[in-house]
Amino acid sequence: MPKEPIKSIWQNKMPGFMKPVTRWFSRPNTVRGRVSNLMRWRFRGQWKCGEDRIGNEYYLYQPFPETPIRRFVIFRHGQTDMDNLPFLWYQWIRYQRNYPPTQTELDEYDQYLLDVAEKAAKIKERDDLERAQHPEFYAEQQKNFDQAQQDMTNKAQREVIALFASREKGLRIAAENKVEKMKQAQDIIQADRRHWTDSQYKEMVESYHDPKSVEPRDVEETVDPETQSADDIDSNAQQKHFKPGAWRPWQDDEDDEDEADKEDKDQQSQRQSEKR
Repeated sequence: MPKEPIKSIWQNKMPGFMKPVTRWFSRPNTVRGRVSNLMRWRFRGQWKCGEDRIGNEYYLYQPFPETPIRRFVIFRHGQTDMDNLPFLWYQWIRYQRNYPPTQTELDEYDQYLLDVAEKAAKIKERDDLERAQHPEFYAEQQKNFDQAQQDMTNKAQREVIALFASREKGLRIAAENKVEKMKQAQDIIQADRRHWTDSQYKEMVESYHDPKSVEPRDVEETVDPETQSADDIDSNAQQKHFKPGAWRPWQDDEDDEDEADKEDKDQQSQRQSEKR
């Protein structure tokens, strides 16, 4: 029996009163169904392949000649639950078979399901009878089964614990190795630093013992600012260290250009005076 239609967020509308008429007119494997398929394929690009016992309709769809052919199903009650589809039609809609199932295949599959159900009912009846005749044997079997299941569960738990323990051990070893490498690098840096400090100290001690090894520095003469001339003050200002905002390298070029312009103007004024 089909399941109840599933309530979804979409508004499922029940088919109208004309739906049975269209189903009858488009029933496959009939003359009227072939005519309906030709008209539907010509104007809508759809071809009805068949129906199942529930009432779902299966179609091929190709809106344009250059697009591939698709497969879709129209559910009878408007639901979208694929569990209600028969197995052979489910295979076709999922592209697991090339051709839609025929009525003979559907009947054979239904008969196969009935045979399996009958066999399962007979086996269950036989087991119930034997279980009633020998309750101790089946109780012992159930006990062994439970014990085997518990052993498998414990084994899986131990394997998971061992896996996590091995991973934790690997992470700890990797962290320890990283810490050890960092310590070695720090020791190398400290050793180089000590070596450089010792060499500097040794050079300083040797310079004290041998005064000639030290290059003498020129003593800067202290000049009284009151007795210093303006040119000396300008030269000393140019020799001072560069200070951002106090002086720019291109200012010298600008001063030279200003002086050149002044000389040109003086020459022109002299020439004009001579002409007069």
